[in-house]
Amino acid sequence: QSGLARYIESLIEDAVGLPEAHGFNMQLLSYLPGVSYNDHTDCDQGTCKLFELERAATFLAYLSDVDGGELSFPRLKVSIKPKCGRAVTFYGMTPNGCCDKNSMHRSDAVKSGGASQRKMVIQKWYTYPKVPFLAERPSAPFVKERLPYQPIVSCDYISGGEPSCRWYDFWPFKVQEQKG
Repeated sequence: QSGLARYIESLIEDAVGLPEAHGFNMQLLSYLPGVSYNDHTDCDQGTCKLFELERAATFLAYLSDVDGGELSFPRLKVSIKPKCGRAVTFYGMTPNGCCDKNSMHRSDAVKSGGASQRKMVIQKWYTYPKVPFLAERPSAPFVKERLPYQPIVSCDYISGGEPSCRWYDFWPFKVQEQKG
């Protein structure tokens, strides 16, 4: 990762005590007007297992002001409005490693207003055990060959709901391209 990323990670560690050795690479998220991300938890609900890469905590830092786009926790009836410079940390698992169903969250849709209403967020996930690969990711499923700068879309399929998809300009996994 870049020197800037390492500097930001040191600020996170100093501010909230989340050690870099337990973190994934940072992600830069971009949400256009109308884009949202459905209700979900970052762990397997009903389990009390510390899987090696189970996301125990999430750090978010907002890089833009937008209308809408709140981080909402429906079970807690809490919403956090995006504001440039605002940082949020939340935990999806209890200290003993159980998935906390109250951590269910979503990203509400950014309200319309043109390209200037793009929500920009730095996101970093943390695990309880140290992340073994630090600056790498396990291999992703095969994807078709793509043009330079063509994004990849990754979707989560949540039972009983519509898929929630994210658009990645940078894919956080090693990509094995499938020819043909």
